[in-house]
Amino acid sequence: MSEIKVNPGLEGDVEVMSDVELSQMLQRSPRGDYVETWQHHKIGFLIRAAKEFVVHIDVNGDLDWETTPEYDESAAKRAGYNAAKHNAIMNECAVLETTPCAGLAPDAVKQFKHLLGEAMASSLDGDYGAGQKMIVAARQYFQNRSEETSRKWYLLASFKSALPIALLGIALWLSRDFAIKLLGITGFWLVLASCAGGVGALFSVITRSGRLKFDCSAGEGLHNLEAYSRIAAGVFSGLLTALAVKSQMIFAPLTQGGRIHLTMVLVALAAGAGERLASSIISKFDSAGPKTFGGEVKTAKTNGNQR
Repeated sequence: MSEIKVNPGLEGDVEVMSDVELSQMLQRSPRGDYVETWQHHKIGFLIRAAKEFVVHIDVNGDLDWETTPEYDESAAKRAGYNAAKHNAIMNECAVLETTPCAGLAPDAVKQFKHLLGEAMASSLDGDYGAGQKMIVAARQYFQNRSEETSRKWYLLASFKSALPIALLGIALWLSRDFAIKLLGITGFWLVLASCAGGVGALFSVITRSGRLKFDCSAGEGLHNLEAYSRIAAGVFSGLLTALAVKSQMIFAPLTQGGRIHLTMVLVALAAGAGERLASSIISKFDSAGPKTFGGEVKTAKTNGNQR
């Protein structure tokens, strides 16, 4: 989990409230008995209705607030009033409210804006410390929900793209006699190794999902593209490493005794999960063959200083 940063305009060290403290604060948050004063507002969810100000979520799901002329005239004269802190809190809430929330559940968006509204209400009430805490709590809440949504998108897309590949591998193995006749023995094992690479990439996604940083504001489409490319890279890595094993460029001792096909599949599975073996295999292919130019075979010249 990355550190929650407070807006530089908000002074002081602010600690993140626990879920219990947050729940208690929201429950004891006074709403006042002045709802009738603000009947001209289209209130969808009331956060605070005081004599001189109101903060609420309107029927369109947007944060809204208003103060009376008397409040505006007397605010600067109140003890402890700090225009810089007040403006910093209100501006931060306005910025956070525009954070993309398309992937979040409606209840999560409502709770997020409820926290921002409590920060506004606290600032309007002159309690800037509580307002800062509510902003930090809102940022923490949004980050947690954002990571949950993003992780769900990424894992679902990975499973959807890897499932057909896994089913193809199973179907090939169950009908291997026919598949070998159709593809040939080498083609059969190369395709099977490619499928193993795709499954290995899925294992990699699953095991690393808890350590990856997610952000649902990037959109579901980008998450799907990332997942599809990850599985495709696993398939390509599996094919590449299987070819390398078949040509005995790597793991040659393991291919002795008729175990070459099993080695191809296992190494392809590991390559799909590791995703770094492919680049080293590519470099081996690139440096293994002779250089050609104009149809003639050229050998690289070396000098005494070259290693």
